[in-house]
Amino acid sequence: MLYEQITPKTPDVYLSIANCYKMTKNYDRAVAYMNSAIKLDPADSDLYYNLALIYLDKKDLKGAQRSLDKAVGLNKHNIKAVKLAKHVAQRGTDEALNKAHSAFEKRNYQETLKILFEAQKKDPQEPQIYYYIGRTYDAQGKYPQAMENYQATLKADRNFDAAYFAIAQILERYGRGKDALEAYERFLGGDSRDKDMIKKAQERMLELSKIYY
Repeated sequence: MLYEQITPKTPDVYLSIANCYKMTKNYDRAVAYMNSAIKLDPADSDLYYNLALIYLDKKDLKGAQRSLDKAVGLNKHNIKAVKLAKHVAQRGTDEALNKAHSAFEKRNYQETLKILFEAQKKDPQEPQIYYYIGRTYDAQGKYPQAMENYQATLKADRNFDAAYFAIAQILERYGRGKDALEAYERFLGGDSRDKDMIKKAQERMLELSKIYY
């Protein structure tokens, strides 16, 4: 490769060599040359951003996230790194939720929680993570923990309708029918398209309304 013959080796030269290897899908060599560039200029946020791009092509989300965290840490105004970091974090969250759902369907609740807690560390503002942690505790009859996570879901996203339904169900178990009625009302006032949940909420509202109104 012609770039490899250029001297002296500067960060830009190493970056160019890395991109050439990236284009030929020789990702290990590309990463090696990017790291050489970073050694020469470890304060350059863009170098870490470019390293993240290589990791993404390599389908290594963890490597990409580490590189982007470093890029943003060096320069919080590196907009392209900030945007890509959010995108990568969401992809990682989606993968974790899919794995957690698979474990949940197999009733492997310990594994489900392990996956979700790990995802929560990386994406602590994602309401779906709290919701599925709540569902996992709910399935085990651990209602206080489930309630705590459903409430955390709503703190992250007050329009997360399914959390209102789940809270209403637990409130009924606690004998707090009037509070449950209000939670069902909040659920039905949203835009959920889950027909089973909607039907169940409507039925429970009719029954509870007879008692409290």
